[in-house]
Amino acid sequence: MLEILKELFRGESLLDQAYEETVAILGVARDMTLAASNSLRHSDSVDDSLDLYKTDKTINKYERETRRKVLTHLAVSTAADYAPALVLTSIVIDVERIGDYAKNILELARAHPRALPAYAYEDRVQRLEERVRVGFGRVSEAFQNSDEQSARAFMTSHDEFSRLADAMVEEMITRDDGVPKSEAVALALYVRYLKRIEAHLTNIVSSVVNPFPRIGFRNKEDKAAGGGPKPQ
Repeated sequence: MLEILKELFRGESLLDQAYEETVAILGVARDMTLAASNSLRHSDSVDDSLDLYKTDKTINKYERETRRKVLTHLAVSTAADYAPALVLTSIVIDVERIGDYAKNILELARAHPRALPAYAYEDRVQRLEERVRVGFGRVSEAFQNSDEQSARAFMTSHDEFSRLADAMVEEMITRDDGVPKSEAVALALYVRYLKRIEAHLTNIVSSVVNPFPRIGFRNKEDKAAGGGPKPQ
């Protein structure tokens, strides 16, 4: 009973705590992604101290803790905020998926221990990398500030990113561009992983604009501006 009473008094702040932790784990996911990408593209060896698997476990722990706090908040709060609570549970899933793709990139780096060049695709790959790198900051800022304008701008630009990534992978499959087979495979996978990370960032920022049932989807006006129904 004492523990229940403690939770009752803490209930109003639990959602705030879950929100703050969600922002924090998005930062952890960003660090994971950038470290894995740097190891793959700019290092001839994998840093043994780069333990993204341990970091991924930290993200998973945060995800479970966020769910627990949201559930407790809904159970004990006298004025439960259902919509933001549900949004947070959705967002932490996307953050966890980003962590998974960061691990995939690190696995590529270990399978391809030399720095991975992009050959004729270099400029375009760098555009994807920059979009993801800057995207973490833009998404976090829009989420924290409830900035709908910034969120919509990021969502709208998702389609250009997706088309660029898809076109590159198709070229790698269909064209004889002189890229060694092992590096072509690694590069195609890397581009695909970047695309998935960016898609999850787009899902997260859509929570600023959309009601819970439409998180990860476009509104009609956004579709008209040029976009599909759901980031892929």
